[in-house]
Amino acid sequence: MNETSRRCLPAPVRARYKPTSEQHSPTGNPEPSNRYWAHRQLLLRGHHTPKLRRDDLLTSREREVLGLVSRGFSNRQIANRLFLSEKTVRNHVERTYAKIGASNRVGASLYALQHGLVAPLGEADVES
Repeated sequence: MNETSRRCLPAPVRARYKPTSEQHSPTGNPEPSNRYWAHRQLLLRGHHTPKLRRDDLLTSREREVLGLVSRGFSNRQIANRLFLSEKTVRNHVERTYAKIGASNRVGASLYALQHGLVAPLGEADVES
């Protein structure tokens, strides 16, 4: 960071900035990036940057599979319903777990319910 851009920072940030080799950004680069400082300025002024929802990273097929998983369908049932192989469904399920941070079907189902990806079952929807 050069002296001109350093002067543009608010005084509290400028006072804490020490241009040494020990100063690192969250990315591990020795020189903090402009995005890092801009983000720090916003946080210091009470602004909150919107976080990307993890389910925004899901493809439409992964959302579809997640919805069926949350309804209690097995991989074989999902494969038959979507005309896919079981291996393909397993791949979709595993990638979905990784993207949303779930470790099993229950965690994935809770995530889907909490984030509005599926609606809770009503009494008429429950299979007898």
